[in-house]
Amino acid sequence: MKRLAFVAGVIVLCAFLSGCSGDNVDGLILDTIQMLQSATENMRSVKAKVRDAVEKEKAGGKFELTEAVKAAGQLKTVSEDAVKIKQKIEKVRKQVSAEDRKVLANKYKDDISGAFRELLKQRDELSKQIADAKTAYHDKPAALEEISNLQKKLREAEGPFEAMARQ
Repeated sequence: MKRLAFVAGVIVLCAFLSGCSGDNVDGLILDTIQMLQSATENMRSVKAKVRDAVEKEKAGGKFELTEAVKAAGQLKTVSEDAVKIKQKIEKVRKQVSAEDRKVLANKYKDDISGAFRELLKQRDELSKQIADAKTAYHDKPAALEEISNLQKKLREAEGPFEAMARQ
């Protein structure tokens, strides 16, 4: 799974934050922290939906990831929001003094780092859960197709982050 591109996009976004200052900078930084937390919650939700699908199948039901795919679609909305935040940051970034950068970096470093660490943790757990599902259902083409559809949706969600990373 290409989750590394997602992480690269988030890193790029966070790197831009260290250069923000001005009247609405705190708001932009808080928006970024909230965006990281939303992405984390979306991944947590996808992970829960995958777990639920596995448990349902073990109880005799059909393995389907429709709900997980929907939850992954919400992650794309978060990534599109990240692009908007980055655009706002770009507008104010050049108006920042070196001193303001240091103050803001110190003020928000722990919050951004914590949100980012949790995002990475959820990403890793989701990747492991998907890999485990692929292994468990390696001989069930319908289940593998469901997993493939989920992975496709997750890659689509990463698209805006990848575009930011290339800029």
